[in-house]
Amino acid sequence: MRIRPAVAATAALLAGLSGLAAPTGRGSAGAPPAAGPAPSAEPPAGRRPLLRSRLSVQGPDSSILRGADGAEVVITYREGGRSRQLTYQPPDALEVTVEASVKTVPDDPLNLVYSYQLASSRASRQSAADFVVGFRGPIGRVASPQGWEVKPLASTPALDWSSKTGLGAGNAATGFSFSASTMEQTDDLDSPAGGLPGFVHSRGALPGIVECYAVGDAQPPAALTAASPPLSAILAALPRFPRNGVGGSTVGPLEIPSGDDRVAALLGSMTEYVKTSLALGWIERRETADAYLRALDAIRRDWTAGQGKRSLTHLQLQAVERQSAADWSARRLTSEAYALLNYNSYWLSHWLEEHEP
Repeated sequence: MRIRPAVAATAALLAGLSGLAAPTGRGSAGAPPAAGPAPSAEPPAGRRPLLRSRLSVQGPDSSILRGADGAEVVITYREGGRSRQLTYQPPDALEVTVEASVKTVPDDPLNLVYSYQLASSRASRQSAADFVVGFRGPIGRVASPQGWEVKPLASTPALDWSSKTGLGAGNAATGFSFSASTMEQTDDLDSPAGGLPGFVHSRGALPGIVECYAVGDAQPPAALTAASPPLSAILAALPRFPRNGVGGSTVGPLEIPSGDDRVAALLGSMTEYVKTSLALGWIERRETADAYLRALDAIRRDWTAGQGKRSLTHLQLQAVERQSAADWSARRLTSEAYALLNYNSYWLSHWLEEHEP
């Protein structure tokens, strides 16, 4: 489906009412810029450090208590009629931030590369030995910084980069990356000996909000490696890897929704992304977030009003795409918020252009 130029005036009016710029000369025939527009020299919106899990358990015969600012955990339990106590420093004596960016692959515009920087402030009291990022859907082209190794977690869809030397306080590491395709595809699987070939189907993935963790280099005391039954029971309340480190949110690939109305589903996700981005400091000002929320609400209303609004929805999404590029350039968005708004609106507008009602 091609967009009629006569609709542009109406789109410009609605985009203006939403607080967003109207589409300009560039159509959506090409992919978003490979690395986004050039930022200004103004300071960027702030990212929040990853957070520690809450550690507080109080029972009749045992307790886990902790002081402020990542102090040691005091574990109290009863064994053999006596009260016993030990201290334990979890692998979360870290103050780290994660910066994510998304760009297109130069030779394959249907693939997006997700890259991460892990920065440890001077307030960290441990080296960061593991960095974990979640994802949904197939990924490839996994890369690691020098001195780091990567493996998938068995318990959840996530990559675990680990380093024997770790990332020390006051340092930063880049080079954590992987790619994910935005295109729906079916790949053949090798057939086992004497068996039939199979296949795997993927709906494609777009930038979404995923969990991430950093885990410090901290060895448990000997008592924890050969725990008695009473101690083992209380230790079961401690978070397991990677949640025993510091955790939070970053941007990673999430599978594109299936079903009859994936447009409405993605618009709903984008609305939640704006709200979360404001809470996490990825959007600097509330008025910026409110403008996107108004625009997305208008797009959703027009879309649900009927298929006759399809061309208008396409142009409104182009307005969101262009405004997110302008806001990122002016440092009103971090690279995370830019990826969530720009690539999702670009994909949706393209999908509407290519699929007839």
